Amino acid sequence: MSVINFSGHPVVQKVLVEQVNQEGKAVDPETMARFRSMVRSHTELFGEQNGTRNQTDI
Repeated sequence: MSVINFSGHPVVQKVLVEQVNQEGKAVDPETMARFRSMVRSHTELFGEQNGTRNQTDI
């Protein structure tokens, strides 16, 4: 059995950013560094993905 990590998916990233915006809280530097690293890794693996819809094919 393999585990799929969806945390780097653009839709997941968008939701995380929206949550931060809604809560109005500052994000600690360590969490932001991990998030940026995750985004870079996803971009390296899958390239830039500009979604045209707010859903996935999963």
